[in-house]
Amino acid sequence: MLCPMLLIASLSNGKAQKPSQKPDLGPDLFMAVGADDVPRVEALLKRGADPNTRNFLSFTPLIWAAVGGHDAAAKSLLAHGAELEAKSPFGTALTFALEGNHPSTIRFLLARNASLTAPRPDGITPLMLAAKNGDTGIITQLLSKKAPINAQDKEGQTALAYAVRAGQTDAVRTLLGAGASLSLADSRQWTPLTYAIANGHPKIVQMLIDRGADVNLKDRDGRTPLMIAALYGRQPEVVRALMAHRADAGTKDRQGRTALQLAQERNADTCVQVLREGSAVAAFVNAPDAPVTPHAAVTRSLTLLQKTNATFAAKGGCISCHHEGLGLMATAVAQQRGFRIDTALAKETQQRVYAAQTQAFPIVKQALTNPEIAKHLPGIEIQELTPGLSFMLSGLVSHEWPADEKLGALAQTLAQQQQKDGHWGFLLERAPMQSSPFSVTALSVRILKTYMPTDQSAETARRIALAQQWLLRTPAANTEDRTYRLLGLLWADTTPEQRQTATTELRALQNPDGGWAQLATMRSDAYATGQALYALHVAGEVPATDPMWQHGMRFLLQTQDEDGSWYVNKRAIPANNYLDVGFPHGESQYVSYAATCWAMMALAQAEDPARSTARR
Repeated sequence: MLCPMLLIASLSNGKAQKPSQKPDLGPDLFMAVGADDVPRVEALLKRGADPNTRNFLSFTPLIWAAVGGHDAAAKSLLAHGAELEAKSPFGTALTFALEGNHPSTIRFLLARNASLTAPRPDGITPLMLAAKNGDTGIITQLLSKKAPINAQDKEGQTALAYAVRAGQTDAVRTLLGAGASLSLADSRQWTPLTYAIANGHPKIVQMLIDRGADVNLKDRDGRTPLMIAALYGRQPEVVRALMAHRADAGTKDRQGRTALQLAQERNADTCVQVLREGSAVAAFVNAPDAPVTPHAAVTRSLTLLQKTNATFAAKGGCISCHHEGLGLMATAVAQQRGFRIDTALAKETQQRVYAAQTQAFPIVKQALTNPEIAKHLPGIEIQELTPGLSFMLSGLVSHEWPADEKLGALAQTLAQQQQKDGHWGFLLERAPMQSSPFSVTALSVRILKTYMPTDQSAETARRIALAQQWLLRTPAANTEDRTYRLLGLLWADTTPEQRQTATTELRALQNPDGGWAQLATMRSDAYATGQALYALHVAGEVPATDPMWQHGMRFLLQTQDEDGSWYVNKRAIPANNYLDVGFPHGESQYVSYAATCWAMMALAQAEDPARSTARR
């Protein structure tokens, strides 16, 4: 999505604006809708608020009501003339009700004959979103309204692929029963079977095989489903199922490797055993190469990460709040640990981020003391300013970008978004990076410490103390929460003793394979594992020699791809239109990018900075 600060500048040319003589009630209406304050919504509409006003993302209030699943607010807006089919670059109200998985809102809009064919630039359809959610009732209702079952998005994925990726077994069964195609492949030549294998859904794998899915179909890189099972699935029952249906274990990829060789390289011992038992051809292979070292793993990730940042800047036309912010954090950690980064490219990225965030300084400064102007800062009306600022400015903090008046104004703007109980939040969830109040709270604390004006030191200390208490007393639900709680407590200047409980809880989430999972219902992956290891080392003071930490490090080393990336399946709602910036893994490239950043930051902790510097 567009950067709010870029939009402020584009609308104003960086010059302060005087409020209109006629009050613009649009921001107030968005805030009332977001708070599900129906009496306030009604009052604003009666005062003349436009039910079809647009915010900086081209959202209407009805779209925003759908985002939150606020049926009563939506009903009121429609009664006052809101357009049911008002389009944004990211879809209609129905699109966002489906993205947020709000069944009552979905049915409310469908009952009013919301269109099933409203186009998005990336081709994502309502049926694809329903399939991802796994609500078979909604899927059946959409199919009864003639939703195209085998429509493909821009990358070639179908509703069946969306259901498979999300592990929605019942949805897969429903779609197959309605005639969903097993053979349609995306731009990577991955079919639903490929995704079921890569993302660890053995029941779905068996269902697709039983329906006749091709077990020997090669993808764009010449890999068969059996090879994908060796690389990503790492589940012996899946390998057995494929072998039982005559998967060819002797097939080689473009580098001349069989599934057994790939399994050996990944140290997937249980898969190796099954492959050896099931195929005489596969039993005779060379021993795998020596394991990759943390130093080598970090080195090959760095080039890929920095190159992708440059590509995004060229193709995206703007900065990516999460993408480039976390990327800067990663390159800073690598540099601090003695790794050689492309300093010119890193500086160019920092300068681009700084310029984008500060070019609206005159308005931001004026908004600090004028609430009427402040409520018109794009993003504030939907609480989207906080996550953008927190990630982008944290990238600058990591590279020790110096404080100045402009960054001070942004830090004060961010400070004003703090809630009374001490945390910072948001409304639009984009898991995993924008899914936890712990993340934006921790990052905001770090920014306030660095960029708040020195003459406001008392106010800064008060806000950080408030955030510290929120971090200490608020229960954490998952790895994202616990990682950022631990980091936030470090940045909020707590003692190791105060962080001990947070450290212990994060350690306890480690799985037997050495990794961490984003959620208890998911498998271990590089995103959760990387951030857990990094936080445990830098904030929990767990040494890299600790057996637990070493076990996690081995998980990362065994799951890295040759190109330096780690594959993690996308589970965020497609609030943004998909843009290919050249990072591997197709539509999952953004979370895979984030996973690669965290994994690299963790593995860099295993490097002795003195030894690394000596290598340069």
